[in-house]
This record gives sequence, C-alpha cells and structure tokens, in this order.
Amino acid sequence: MTPTTRPDAVAQRQLAPPVPEQGRSAAARPWRPYADGPLLTPAMALGPEHVPPGQMQAMRRYLGALVAIRNTPVHVNVAFNACYFGYDLTTGYAGAAMDPASFPTVALGQTIDALPVGALINVASGGDPIWAEVVYKEGAHPSLEDDGAVPSWLSGAPAGATGPAQTELHSQPVLHERLVLDLDVFGLAPTAAQIARLTRRGRFDEFGHLLVGSRYATVELAELDDTGFYRHYLLSAGRDLLFNTAAPTPLPLLLTEDAGPEHHQAALEGLFATVTAALRELDTVRIWQSYAVSRAGLSARLRSGDALGADDIASLASATARSALPDQSRRLGAARQVTYTALGSRLRCVNGSAIPMHGAGYANTVLHANLIFADYLRGDAEDGLLFDRVHLRLDDSWQGGGIWRAEAPGSAHALLDPTIPRGFGWAETLAPPAPPAAVEPPTPEPEPEDELAVSDSQISWTVALRAEHIDTGVLALPRPAAHMLVGDRRDGTCMRLLLNHDGHQLDVTDATQMATADLHGSPAVLSGVSWPMDFFPGILLTVTWPRNTATLRITSTLLDMPVTIDDELDIEHCYDPRIVTRDALDRTSGASATLAQRVLRAVRRLGLLEPDGVARLARDHLAQQVYGSSTEQTERAIDVVVAQLRERGTLTQVTGSRTAGGIAFPAVAGQPVVPLLCYTPTVVAGPTRPRRFTRLDARFVGTHAVTGFLRRIEHLGHSASPHARAAYREYRARHGLAGPAELPEGWTFVRPHERGS
Repeated sequence: MTPTTRPDAVAQRQLAPPVPEQGRSAAARPWRPYADGPLLTPAMALGPEHVPPGQMQAMRRYLGALVAIRNTPVHVNVAFNACYFGYDLTTGYAGAAMDPASFPTVALGQTIDALPVGALINVASGGDPIWAEVVYKEGAHPSLEDDGAVPSWLSGAPAGATGPAQTELHSQPVLHERLVLDLDVFGLAPTAAQIARLTRRGRFDEFGHLLVGSRYATVELAELDDTGFYRHYLLSAGRDLLFNTAAPTPLPLLLTEDAGPEHHQAALEGLFATVTAALRELDTVRIWQSYAVSRAGLSARLRSGDALGADDIASLASATARSALPDQSRRLGAARQVTYTALGSRLRCVNGSAIPMHGAGYANTVLHANLIFADYLRGDAEDGLLFDRVHLRLDDSWQGGGIWRAEAPGSAHALLDPTIPRGFGWAETLAPPAPPAAVEPPTPEPEPEDELAVSDSQISWTVALRAEHIDTGVLALPRPAAHMLVGDRRDGTCMRLLLNHDGHQLDVTDATQMATADLHGSPAVLSGVSWPMDFFPGILLTVTWPRNTATLRITSTLLDMPVTIDDELDIEHCYDPRIVTRDALDRTSGASATLAQRVLRAVRRLGLLEPDGVARLARDHLAQQVYGSSTEQTERAIDVVVAQLRERGTLTQVTGSRTAGGIAFPAVAGQPVVPLLCYTPTVVAGPTRPRRFTRLDARFVGTHAVTGFLRRIEHLGHSASPHARAAYREYRARHGLAGPAELPEGWTFVRPHERGS
C-alpha cells in the first residue's frame, strides 16, 4: 500500500522561507507610476527574451510587490493592467489619469457583453458609482450542484453544450459566469455595511460577486483562454482605454509611426508574454493556471486552524479522491467508478466558509485549494494513483472553480500530467468515431523490418516520435529489435539512454536518462523517458544499440534547410510529414479549440493520409467527427466553417470514390463519387521566421529607450509649461490616441528620450 501524507504537507514544503525585509536603495524601489519613467519598454513588445536584464528585473521587483500588497490573486491580465495603466502600490488607480465614466456598467443577473478577467467596470448600485476590476471569473452553469456535484458531461463541455453530446449552435453564445471583483482598486471600496445593504437590494449575490450571462460575439471568442480573450477585448471594446493618453505608455508609443493594427496585436502579445514570464520567475509566488498568489498567503492558510484552513482543505482533497472508491467493497474486481467535483461549489459548503469565501476571498481560497490538491498529487500519487487505486486529476479549469475527476480502480490516463485539464467528462459522452476503415488513422511509422540495420557490433533503426510517446514518456521499439533485446535478457531491466539533439546542447538531465524495458508489451517500449522539450511529434530519431550493452544512443538529425509548416511550426530536424500532420499541428486542448480548429483537426487526424502529409476526409463524415452526431444544425455550422477554410485556402475540395474497402483517391471509375476535403501542409524552406501575429517585427519597435509619458506634478505645486502642452497635443494627434484633447491640470508630458539623457 502506498504510504500517504496529509494532502497539505507537500504544499507546506513548496513554500519558500520568509525573507527578511531590508532597507532598499532608490534603484531597488518598486516602480512608481507617473513619478518614475514608464515600466513597459519597446523591447518588451518583442517578448521576454529581448528584454535587457535590468528592465526585466525592474518588472519582477514591481510585480513581486504588487502580488504581496494586493488582497486578491493577480492574474496575468491584472498584472498587465498594473504595468500598463499604472497601479500605484499605495493608492491603486486612484491617482491614475483614466476616466472611470467610460467603464461598462454591470448589474447582477443581467446578460451583458462578455467581460474578461482584467476588465475595469462600474457596478450598477442604484447610487454612487462603484468602480472595480474583474480579478477572477469562473463558469457558473446552472447544473452545478451546491455540494460540488457535477454532471460528467459538463466537465470540459464547449460553449453551447446543453447535455451529454448535445450542443445548441448560437452565433453569439451566452455563458453563465461568476465575476469576482476588487472593489478597492480605486481606493473607494464600500464598507462592509454598505456591501451588506447592496446585497439585500440585489446588487451582489450572497458572496459579494456578480453572476451574469456573458454574451460572446462568436463561438470562437467564447473558447479563447482568459489572456487571449483580454487581448481581443483591449483591441476592440477596450481600444479607447488601450490607446488612451492616460496610460503611462500607450501602446502606439512603443512602436514606430508606420505600425499598423497587425503590429499592435503582435506588440500586445509580446507585452503579455513578457509580463507572464516575469510573474513566473518570481520565487515569492505560486502560479495556478494564469493566476499568481503569494507564498506567504498560502503559508498562512496552511498554518491556520480556522474554516478553510489546512485541516478543511486536506480533508476535502482526500474525500474528493475517495469519492471514486466503492462504498462497501475494496476488492480489486470492483466496477470502474468516476466522479466529478466542482471545487468552488464544494468549498462553499464547508462550515464557517461564508466569511472567508466572501468577495475576493473566494478567489484566493479556490486557487489555494487547487494548488494544495496539485501538491497532494505530486507528493502522494505513485504512478499517478492515490491509495494504489484512485487517479485524481483536474478535468476542467474554468467551470465551478475547477472540476476535479476521480477514477478508480486505476485509469488509462494515470501517467498524464494531472494538472492539465483535458475535458474527459465531455469527451466520454461523445459517441466513438466510426468512419470507414480507410479513414481510420493508419500507423504512420515505417515498417520496422525495413528500417532495421544490423551489424556484428550494433543494431540501429529510425523511429518517428508520436505525441502519445511524448505524453506517456515511452520509446516504442520495432518488434525485431525487441526480440534481440529479449535474447540479451534485457526485459524488465533498466537501460541507459544517451540522447543527442543535433546542433543543440541538451541539459545534462535530458542527455542521460534511465528507462525500463517492457519488451513483451504491444508495442514493446522503454518507459520512464522524459523527452526534451525540443523533441516534437514527428521528429525522426536514430536509435543505436551496441550489442551486449545496457545502453541505447538516440539522436536527431538536422535538416539541410529549416522549414516552417503552415506558418505555425518551425522545424530544424528531419521529420515524418505524416506524423506532423496527425500529431504536431494545433495541439490545442479540445475544450478550448474553436470550431474551425476542430474541423481542421478532424481532417488532419482522421483523413486518408499520404506520405507527404496530405490528408483527405469525406465531407459527409465531418459533422460526426466534430460533434459526435450529424443534424441539420451541425451540418449548417460545418458548412459555414468549411466555406471559410476553403476561402482562405486552408482546405480544398477534391473528388474521390467510396468503394467496398472505404474511401479511395483518386476516384475509381465506376464507383460512387464522394466529395473529399483536402488538407495540404504549406512547407516553406529557409531560415525560421517570426510567426504571424505572435512575434513583432523588430523594425516596428520604437527607437527611444524611454517613450513619451505623463508625469503627475500637482503635488509639487507646479503646472505644465506651454511647451509640454503643445508636445502632448502633437503626440496625441500623431499616434491617434484617445483621452483628453488637452493635457489635464496637475500633469505634464515628458517627451521620448534615451535613459540618462
């Protein structure tokens, strides 16, 4: 029996020791908006790898102080807001030059245009305005039970799902969402008595939150992650705020004057990547999904004996795992059981939870609990199992504060990372695909017998790495090679793997590994391999076994010229085009993929496959593969997306035949014809290029180390000079910025300049 520990014990070990506060020089002081120069710099628009160390250190220093001082979790979007809109660590946005009158008004229970985490809003109070920042949100589907019970189909369900394998197609889906707010972000938080009164009047729910129907403009937007949706929001509904002169560094000022909308989008992605990297590099925080919480706050919870402290959450983690065990029997032959628990709903049931779960405390508690669950698994699960039988994993990170899936006895998913949500609940309600035999994914690897090279001293072969090999940490062996290893008595033994990535220096822990030989399985494998991050699905590896040794040498081979496939995947090493089509392109999880991505994925993964990676799928099979059923509604939705993909040239349509053996291409004379959707990979040879809309062309980055910015001078008893007022008007007009036409009183404008000048 696997020894068990308290579920909170591993979380305790994850906490960094407290660091004593020391006196800080001015250089080590966190950024002060509108007093110091801008924190965001042109280099940050290119991404974190282009940022000078001193600038990255300044951002980390500020974000570390931000997480420590706020009583809310800090999502990447919220961290971006702080850097971009100038959150003062003492007064919040109270001293910022932004205009809250432009914020959207939100009322409890209403259907609104969907808002992202990070949105600045005005809460409809019936009286004085209440300005707030959305710091956390989650799905609040009506099918979530108060005790945390969840119907399995809801876990990982796409927008528009109404039941097991059932979806209603809406051009503008409306999702039930819980918005958690920071009401003190402008230094004007209502008192506890005022919030209680507003709750009685129906302005907040019992937890001080807003439950709303969120209307998304398209299904694709509803399925974006939080950061992707916020970037879209800032470039659309929030554009005036993003391009406002009130921001310490409006986006256009980071770029050259000829930068267009596509460069704004790329620059925004670069800024988000930089902020994300800085948050993740902080040793004073823990990260759950895209939220940062302080280690000190988590430590305080783990030391607490109050409601929702260490004992309560440890008990809940254990109970959630044990929910999959039979009530009466512990025998090995017990039937498989799977349970789903929404963590947010379940936490609200704990005795004494009303106060700690109120307001932003709800978000802190939910995120802490998820981290404690994850640490419990890392510390106590052996081969992915708790109590030798239960596999516990996060299945949906958004709905109900996170839906956790417990399965016993055992699980086919036990070796997958349990903190990556995969939406098995929804996926298992879909009917398994049943296409004709010719449409079934063939095994793309070459026949091992054809590839085995045998000499007196060694055996070598070439294998293409599959996605499942990377995910499960195995090296598949050709049967002839497995037979020879069996003859050398290697079955069940540990073998040393010496990995070489041609043209690259691997980390020592990647370059030399130990793996266990399972030579009688189907297929025969070496298990326990931790494939290097740069090894992608489809990469061709040459494996060499010097006879009579316990060592395998595994190496990749550089291409003569790098290639880029579909402007999505940069490849420098020899690869199998078939597996790249099947496994490597668009590995977005099913829960977050758009309809267009799911259509393209179905063609790639289920189509008739050619050696060059071309895939063809019968058009009349598409709805079944994407939705699990073919109805008038699903066919209509598929038609729209297929037309768009054909118009863009992503898919083409050709004619094949339906024969007794399945789909055939080219068409066979005398056989019924069938339209086929054809995916052809676009392969461009040459040096790797920046990906479209993900990396900004450096030619469009501003040349000034310090961009123009506003500085507060009212407290100094000064006023702006006519020269500064004229410079402000010129910059506002030249860059097409929103905001006041004239420089606000109490502020001046600092022209762009080089640091130190």
